[in-house]
Amino acid sequence: MDRLGYWCANCYDRFDCIKDGCYYPWHYRIHIHLYVCNHYFPHFPSNSFYSDKAGRSIPAPGRGVLSIARELTPKTPLPILDIGYRTRQLAFRRKQIAQWVENERELLQEEIQMHQGAGESTDDFIASRLANIEEEAKRQDKDAQATFGMLQGADPRIAPLRRALAVWGLTADAIGVISIHGTSTKANDKNESLVYNDIFKQLQRTPGNAVPVIAQKNLTGHPKGGAAAWMLLGLCQSIETGIVPGNRNAEYVDLIGWLVARPN
Repeated sequence: MDRLGYWCANCYDRFDCIKDGCYYPWHYRIHIHLYVCNHYFPHFPSNSFYSDKAGRSIPAPGRGVLSIARELTPKTPLPILDIGYRTRQLAFRRKQIAQWVENERELLQEEIQMHQGAGESTDDFIASRLANIEEEAKRQDKDAQATFGMLQGADPRIAPLRRALAVWGLTADAIGVISIHGTSTKANDKNESLVYNDIFKQLQRTPGNAVPVIAQKNLTGHPKGGAAAWMLLGLCQSIETGIVPGNRNAEYVDLIGWLVARPN
């Protein structure tokens, strides 16, 4: 299994072995669900899926993943991306909500007096109105948290990945590892490396701040249906342990021109 692929190395011209992996996702589905959801999904700021549309290039997947960095970048940073700014806005919005609740309660007292003056029972009316006020206040607070906390919504000036990082006050420089396709072919290794280079350039990652890369196909082969599940678990284990495994099959790194031409 240790010689199935040679991603980003000098030995190409051999594609990954095909494994009968369609069975494995069912066999491991419960374990994967419990492990990933319990340990990692509560901490994921974003998840998304992109495709390359119709295509027949197996050795060289397309550039669909670039969509995660799509944005109309403004000339100056947007304040909404600053966690301090959002903290202030959330506090101010909650103050407004508290004032709204107080105002509604005062108006309710006037309505109660009107009903009582007409000789009507007000017990059910008061309980219903108070419940409505409380429910609406919770809804407004939830909307405020979504806007200034989790940055929900869409803004063409903010890339999906930039938005996800900004939720926690992070930038592209905080990305510590990525998991790539790594088909061990010249076309893919060049194409995929350029794609992620373009993503980090778009998100203004500091030039020279290289990102460690994991490609697991040299271990798993090409397991068809099980590929995403296996590799997601491998990436989660890397996050959990803080260890980025090396490329066991890299006898030497193949500098095929694009590393020098695009050194970011």
